[in-house]
Amino acid sequence: MTLVREQAQKAKTQAREAVVLLERARTLLYEDNARQLAIKHIDEAITEADRRAAVLEDWYRRTYSSADSGPLKQVHKPTTQS
Repeated sequence: MTLVREQAQKAKTQAREAVVLLERARTLLYEDNARQLAIKHIDEAITEADRRAAVLEDWYRRTYSSADSGPLKQVHKPTTQS
């Protein structure tokens, strides 16, 4: 597995883990009615984190789904800046 692919896999996994942690935080806040005001912000954070995780998962799937059976669909060639 290439370094770029490993980093992409790690980013994708961490994005999904962030969603899980935020959902857990929301559950804990629901259990404590004194913090109801914070729930709206947690819900917004979950929605945004979930959207970003889905984008990363989709990109990863499209980029690496056929990597084992053939060439990459997308090749990133960084440019050097002087």
